[in-house]
Amino acid sequence: MDGAVGTATVAGDGTWSITASTLADGAHSLTATQTDVAGNTSAASGALGITVDTAVLAPAGLDLEAASDTGSSNTDNITGDNTPTISGTGEVGATVTLTSDVDGAVGTATVAGDGTWSITASTLADGAHSLTATQTDVAGNTSAASGALGITVDTAVLAPAGLDLEAASDTGSSNTDNVTGDNTPTISGTGEVGATIMLTSDVDGAVGTATVAGDGTWSITASTLADGAHSLTATQTDVAGNTVLRLARWASRSIRRCLLRPAWIWKLLATPVRATRTHHGRQHPDHFWHGRSRCNGHADQRCGRRSRYCNGCRRRHLEHYRQHAG
Repeated sequence: MDGAVGTATVAGDGTWSITASTLADGAHSLTATQTDVAGNTSAASGALGITVDTAVLAPAGLDLEAASDTGSSNTDNITGDNTPTISGTGEVGATVTLTSDVDGAVGTATVAGDGTWSITASTLADGAHSLTATQTDVAGNTSAASGALGITVDTAVLAPAGLDLEAASDTGSSNTDNVTGDNTPTISGTGEVGATIMLTSDVDGAVGTATVAGDGTWSITASTLADGAHSLTATQTDVAGNTVLRLARWASRSIRRCLLRPAWIWKLLATPVRATRTHHGRQHPDHFWHGRSRCNGHADQRCGRRSRYCNGCRRRHLEHYRQHAG
């Protein structure tokens, strides 16, 4: 390829060595001839094949493998896997070293016969990483760093916070008591931007989802809830696929639908009442229980007047109370 590249004189022990002039990168077939002191020149020696390789390109095509790219997208380079697998291409036989700007060298691999490689990184810290790769070929040449691959490792997500029955859904005399006549109420709270919130009732199961807005807030208008008390919980799944539950104790909201909302009526419904006043000329010392599943029917037995409202109906105990408790 390069023609004559050097000469030397054979030493007394019959050996010689030549440091060649600069050879071009690539394959070379080297031969030698010798001319003796009488001027006779030999035929060429058998050929010595060598390859000159003075440079190696940087690895290319760095990518976070889809199986390691967890969450809502497998192409966004946001992952909950802190030992992700990175792949790329390089020079066959070369050794590739993967490096994070945060954690330093995180893995090595040998480029396969098809020119590809993959490295499962050692544990990466949560946060943003700029990953680069270098390769050292079989000739010992080490490349410059590849172009950077930016990934984000996110292995944890906080629970949603601040669950609240919105004032507009908290009907009645108070908009802060979490007792409502709206059976599709709106619940709001805060969370991680972009995360998916799922709202769940201990009675009705999953009742709605929402995505946390850019300001970190979310709101869900629930599907129809059954009458009665509900313990509402929220889970959020972030874009890396991490899911966390807000415990029920934090999220508990009692939701009751009732037409009678003054504070005293709730006390009435929760407390046994002693009726001692005279009604139709007679005293009624009986206990009757409001808010329970049965009524003792003393209106029939003592007054002779049957109240059509006295059959355990919470919404109509008011009239019964007024008749028998003064």
